[in-house]
Amino acid sequence: MYRVLKRYRVKLVKVNMDDSPELQQRFNVMAIPTLMMLRRGQVAAQRAGAVPAASLRARVEEVLGN
Repeated sequence: MYRVLKRYRVKLVKVNMDDSPELQQRFNVMAIPTLMMLRRGQVAAQRAGAVPAASLRARVEEVLGN
């Protein structure tokens, strides 16, 4: 996973929705956990629920590889 993140210069951020309700509203987060990928400030992909590492790698490649 590290190689994928390094290749695309990805920044991972974990946000506690209880501490950041404004982000929860801004991005319309309805479930925890929610994974969001932003590209150039816009939501490029979003998924609610836990994501296996292999799926996450594939999704990063798909979204950011273009």
